[in-house]
Amino acid sequence: MKHDYAILTDKGTKTHNEDNLSVEVNQDSVCLMVADGLGGHGNGQIASAVAIKTCQEYFFCAVGFSGNIASFFEKCQKKLLEVHTEKQISGALTTLNIVVIDTKFLYWGHIGDTRTYIFRKNKLLRRTFDHSVPQMLVSLKQLREDEIRHHEDRCRLLKALGANWINDKNYTVEKKIRYKKGDAILLCTDGFWEFIDEDNMIDKLKQATSAENWLTQMKDIVVRNGEGLEMDNFSAITLLIN
Repeated sequence: MKHDYAILTDKGTKTHNEDNLSVEVNQDSVCLMVADGLGGHGNGQIASAVAIKTCQEYFFCAVGFSGNIASFFEKCQKKLLEVHTEKQISGALTTLNIVVIDTKFLYWGHIGDTRTYIFRKNKLLRRTFDHSVPQMLVSLKQLREDEIRHHEDRCRLLKALGANWINDKNYTVEKKIRYKKGDAILLCTDGFWEFIDEDNMIDKLKQATSAENWLTQMKDIVVRNGEGLEMDNFSAITLLIN
């Protein structure tokens, strides 16, 4: 699978960056991961860093990728609860989005409101749906999808790594996708997608000459739309399948 990718992270107007992200290559697989830490007082930074490190270790220790995306979330949750006990901290939470691409398929899952977008032929094919109060209101038909970005409860999450899970599967594992040449993938935190809509993502994808160029064009829109406002940390990964 031939591809090119780009990575961006910025603290916005915040004093600390609690986002963490990584792209890793193992044998015939590529793993994209983005985590947005929550909890304040540096706890979010700890949580997102632990999640990404745990995913990296698991990805490289596994002998080939079996398609078991759920294992990433289970291992991260276990590790974060251990960190809570060892460091005597609480409230160190994080979102997590994972995409693994092997020789044929794209496997993906998420928890929280960090998003994964998949584009095909310059159209939105699929995206993750936030584990948040506004997304729940959309599912209940009490809110329109386009009202999520600026809703007063946009940052209220219903699920996160490090929280006490009501059941064993608070995360969402999506159905695998057989990818095609020309497919484009975007993983981004809410600080990024808050200031750029899907139409602009697609418009810049049509103009893009590379994953880096696509990401740079989108960043320009995010920064312009967030000018003069309090901007959260914003991070993103773009990948084009060539």
